[in-house]
Amino acid sequence: MKIEYLSDEYTTVKPEDSALKVTKKLTEPNILTAIVVDKDEKVLGAIIKNTLLKTCIIEGKDPNSVTARDLMGPIETIREGTEFLDAIKLMAEKSVKAIAILKEGKLHGVLSMYDAISLLYKMQTHEPTIVLPNEK
Repeated sequence: MKIEYLSDEYTTVKPEDSALKVTKKLTEPNILTAIVVDKDEKVLGAIIKNTLLKTCIIEGKDPNSVTARDLMGPIETIREGTEFLDAIKLMAEKSVKAIAILKEGKLHGVLSMYDAISLLYKMQTHEPTIVLPNEK
């Protein structure tokens, strides 16, 4: 089965966006990850809520001075059309909770661990695959 299930539990930010702007986006309902993209929608990295909390609260850095570039960490990527089980294997090997799906080198969507578990269940129970709309 090829990857066709895209999570809508992410948002995008630009590298120059402030931590305050990132915080606002990450507090939207069901948003788990902020993918940092450049002006051409190429993936630069990702920000998770824990990193944001650690930097701005525990370390006490000013959220108006810290940028998304300062907060982002690496994110694994795969190409659209990658086999689902290959994507799951990559997630397991790299111990990541989400991977970015690229189409022609640009962000097309995200496959989260939650998505992967849901799809594995559907595969085992022969339920139809659900394709989430990609509005990013």
